[in-house]
Amino acid sequence: MDARWLETQGVSRFLTRKYIESGWLERLERGVFRRPAPQPTLLDWQTCLLSLQNIIGYKVHAGGMTALSEQGYRHYLPLGAPAHVWVYGDDIPPGFHV
Repeated sequence: MDARWLETQGVSRFLTRKYIESGWLERLERGVFRRPAPQPTLLDWQTCLLSLQNIIGYKVHAGGMTALSEQGYRHYLPLGAPAHVWVYGDDIPPGFHV
């Protein structure tokens, strides 16, 4: 979740800070948070994209080389290509650089 979504849910920045200090929220990047998992887990890009779309409501989708790879066309992509996730849409999620 992002800070904007938390504020729409009635969670102020002060309260967000308190949630982080008490361990109820984990800060992933500036303005980006998650609830801590019971066991340490890696957060994959698919889960992040689904959260952006379904929980926060951003109108975004995987595109470019990411979409080609997920559709089974990985063999057409250059070998050794950087492992970036390409996200496109009307909204720019926090922590994303344009």
